[in-house]
Amino acid sequence: MKVTGVGSVPFTELDSALDFVFETCPQWPHLPELGGGMVEWGLGAGLTLAVEGLPMGFVRRLSQSQADGVKLQLCGPLTLSQCAPEHPIEALVERVYRTAKLWQTQVAGPGLLLLDEPMLGQDSGPLKDLIQALRSSAWRVGVHTCGPPPMAVLRALEMDLLSFDSVRYMADFEQGGGFGGEVLWGAVSTDGLNTGSVGAGWVTPACGLGLRTPAQARSVMARVAELATLQSPGPA
Repeated sequence: MKVTGVGSVPFTELDSALDFVFETCPQWPHLPELGGGMVEWGLGAGLTLAVEGLPMGFVRRLSQSQADGVKLQLCGPLTLSQCAPEHPIEALVERVYRTAKLWQTQVAGPGLLLLDEPMLGQDSGPLKDLIQALRSSAWRVGVHTCGPPPMAVLRALEMDLLSFDSVRYMADFEQGGGFGGEVLWGAVSTDGLNTGSVGAGWVTPACGLGLRTPAQARSVMARVAELATLQSPGPA
């Protein structure tokens, strides 16, 4: 099984953050400690000078790495709308689309693109249209949600990927009928104390690690890697 992270990391230096996320399948890091959380990046507002060099540094590291894939996680438009209700949903969908397409241009893939939607509700039409517009042969697209996954709503999005907290919400996943696409199992709690169910696909932390210390974040990712190794089939 493959391993990657989920969004935020707790570092206050760009190089340390990049070192951390390139230890697994490289993921675009949100840096809330530096004023570069997912909402700030999503709105393009409130970003600090400390994170301005992150995109260039990430792309440079990726070009120098031997990685065979990359994971990008952006704040979804429904959640941005809840955080910034003064903006029309159409404008936020367009903003997320343009940001994602820019990344897809800069990073050839193959890639995973997750739209972070912790506030996912029933009115998901704009999100479905966005997902379909971003899918391609090189990019699989889906949703990360850290709350109880509304499985009927998620399946209706017709997406490739689902990332969810399988430590707390495995029952919701199963009772809701599961998911036919690729799953990123958030199978290690962010404090590293609990593990959840894992099926085929990817293993990740249950959510972002931005509220933990760097040492705690490293410990959680070590547990994620261990769990992935235990779940991977051995040699025939």
